[in-house]
Amino acid sequence: MGRAKQAELRKLRARARRQDVAGLAEAERCGLTYLQRMRPKPVTRRSYDVIVQRLLRWAGLPTLSKLSIDELDQLLARHLDFLYLEGELGESGSRLLAAVHHCRPDVPRAKFGSLPRARAALAGFRRRDTSSSMDPLPKPVVFAMAGLAILQGDVEFAASIALAWDAMLRLPSDLLAMSPESLVGPGRANKPQWALLLYPQALGLLSKTRGTDEGVVLRGGL
Repeated sequence: MGRAKQAELRKLRARARRQDVAGLAEAERCGLTYLQRMRPKPVTRRSYDVIVQRLLRWAGLPTLSKLSIDELDQLLARHLDFLYLEGELGESGSRLLAAVHHCRPDVPRAKFGSLPRARAALAGFRRRDTSSSMDPLPKPVVFAMAGLAILQGDVEFAASIALAWDAMLRLPSDLLAMSPESLVGPGRANKPQWALLLYPQALGLLSKTRGTDEGVVLRGGL
């Protein structure tokens, strides 16, 4: 391919890329470069955009980039109160912090020491939001599904259903990422229990909130 043809193709690519006016504007609103904004998957990116836009409208701000980390922390703590009183679920608080961390990569993601007011408010949100701690399906329904799978000869699928319900796994990928090392046996406690280790740091796996080495105690045992 000649140089003239390559130059023409480069101009066409540049013209097509510059047509994403909305993406460029959203990146500017967050104080990100265009490519920084494009890092998450499209569905996640659109979700983050909606969350940040709602936060900015509520706060009456044009952008989050001008706030110090301390000012941002206070703003998020107040906004979490607003979401709670509006009847939102606790998961919306986690999504808010994830969206802000995407929008402000300069804010540390560490669970301790980063955004202390907002994280304390989020913990209170989760504690008060009893709806988010309810079982997604009644136990008889789940075990009926598992029993049907066993009758159909799919024992592994039946075990997967029971395990996902017991550990309250949110995503199918959490279940598919399991390995024998994910199962933690009883320790020396007076009431030994089985548990699962999710998102092991050694394997480089991260949760939706960028956490690692999260443990889940199995309520029914094994």
